[in-house]
Order: sequence, then C-alpha cells, then structure tokens
Amino acid sequence: MHSFGILIASLFIYFNSELMYLDSLLTLVFSFLILISTRKLLSQVYDILMEASPPSINVEIIAKAFQKVPEVIAVKDIHVWSLSTRINLLIAKVVAKDNDMALTKCKEILKSFNILYSIIEVTKA
Repeated sequence: MHSFGILIASLFIYFNSELMYLDSLLTLVFSFLILISTRKLLSQVYDILMEASPPSINVEIIAKAFQKVPEVIAVKDIHVWSLSTRINLLIAKVVAKDNDMALTKCKEILKSFNILYSIIEVTKA
C-alpha cells in the first residue's frame, strides 16, 4: 500500500513539480496508518515486557480452583505472566496434605487455563 502511494505521488510530482510536498505528506499519512494498525500489537508487547498478567487469565479463579483440590489446604502466593502472546507462565506456593497428589492435580487444572509452564512449590502442612 505504501509503495503504491509513493508511485502515485511520484507520478504527480513528475508531471507537476510544484507538488513536491506530496512525498512528505504521504509519508506522514502512511506512518500514521501503520502506527494505528500496530497499536494493539504494541500494547501486547508492552504488557509482556512489563510482565503483566495476561488479560485472558483471572488469577483469582486459578487460586479458587487450586483450593477446591481436596489435598490443598491453602494457596499462599500465585503469579501469572506472559512470555509471549501464546505462552503463559505461573509460579505458585501451595500448602497441602499430600504433596505429590496436590502437585499432580494443580498441574492438571493449569492445562484447562492454557498454562503449560509452571513452578508450583508445595509445602506439607
């Protein structure tokens, strides 16, 4: 699209040298259009770099799902962030009666939230 605009501007300038400003004007217009079209992507990149929680994942719901596991007594700490637009990470601290069973069930819960990479510290009550 940008190349097509430059081609049209160059034709106008070729036939009328007084229209030299068209080149700069079209460059500004296309730069503005590119900035608008990449706004969403720039916002996602900013959130990833700032290690913000992904908007599609509610940390409170994950914590409640962990607490529903019979072996889990408490969820002490939980953090979720994005490594990319498709890869989410989780770190959590869980107090449980049975460490191995609680860890296995919590990992299964995370699959339903599309969190494939996690570190869950399980301490025995």
